[in-house]
Amino acid sequence: MTLRRVGLTTFAAGLLVATVLFVLGPVVAATQAYCPGPEPLSAYALQGVQLWPPRVTYTNGCNDFVVSGLLLVASAASLLGLAVAAGSQAAASLRAD
Repeated sequence: MTLRRVGLTTFAAGLLVATVLFVLGPVVAATQAYCPGPEPLSAYALQGVQLWPPRVTYTNGCNDFVVSGLLLVASAASLLGLAVAAGSQAAASLRAD
């Protein structure tokens, strides 16, 4: 198996898992505080990023939300696979010239 195929397989698998998890629900935890009135988009803010265990927390002004760590890992695997496939393709095209 070439490096390009490994990258494309990793990209496809990561993208599939990330898509399924996104459809099932990216938020694994949230507070349940009542927010009076409509929430403007500017009220949403990133609160924190934790590398291990992978966790992203954001807020809408009243509630805090935690994004699934597995969704973050699958997205990172997809990006890594895309980078490996692109780098392998670029190296192959340079060798061909």
